[in-house]
Amino acid sequence: MSYLFFCYSFGLDSLSRSIRPNLNKLSSNLAPINGLNMNLDIVILAAGRGTRMNSKIPKVLHQIGGNSMLSHVLNAARKLGSRRIHIVVGYGAEQIKTEFSYDTELQWALQEEQLGTGHAVMQAMPI
Repeated sequence: MSYLFFCYSFGLDSLSRSIRPNLNKLSSNLAPINGLNMNLDIVILAAGRGTRMNSKIPKVLHQIGGNSMLSHVLNAARKLGSRRIHIVVGYGAEQIKTEFSYDTELQWALQEEQLGTGHAVMQAMPI
């Protein structure tokens, strides 16, 4: 059995260009993996503070085109036919979880201290 992990991080570069075309392009480019004999787990890294945004709202909850940034990423992730979607949260974790409490299929992982991308992914990995 094979596993493919797909990670999306909300870095500054994702704010500097339109998020929707990039995610649609990404999901269409990865669509062929659905026909393979793989289990796809998606890890979305959403623990960042977004200090350069000068806002108290968690970065992933900022609206783009009427939906939060995280909503756009989740929509693209679902198009890939993943087995599970893990979201690593940190700053504003409770606010983010509350915003998406209707979605009981999401797997939440807490990164209490931001120690880099690799550390964030490790928070979502099974023990």
